[in-house]
Amino acid sequence: MTKEVEISKILWINTILFLGSWTTFFLSGADHPPPIGFLWVVLFIVVLDTIQYVYLRGFLRQLIDRKKRLFTKNLLFFVTGGILVAVFVSILQIIESKAISTAYVLFWIGLMVIVGILYARLFWFFNIVLLKVFKIRV
Repeated sequence: MTKEVEISKILWINTILFLGSWTTFFLSGADHPPPIGFLWVVLFIVVLDTIQYVYLRGFLRQLIDRKKRLFTKNLLFFVTGGILVAVFVSILQIIESKAISTAYVLFWIGLMVIVGILYARLFWFFNIVLLKVFKIRV
């Protein structure tokens, strides 16, 4: 198979696992059966999955080409994403309840920075493993 076909498989593996894993994670914390509003969470996950898919297309090529500072760029991408998600959730909380403290916002930002760092590392190593499984030289 060609390298492009293998990269396409890696893209789809990432996309499906991201969607399934995060949906399952949030579903595990939801009421059962989940309320109709849970569809907004799934929609948000789909949007994030689409962003990650677009990012991954360039990331894989750079990973294969061994671009310098890619690990740091990857880390910054996911930390920035985490901060944006935290700000978005905080804005939704402000709209919904109008009573939100600075400590709450800072907690969410801190938590999402940690999640971003952990996810960036997982994303990096997971894709290196996939490249090796599909015998694409890294």
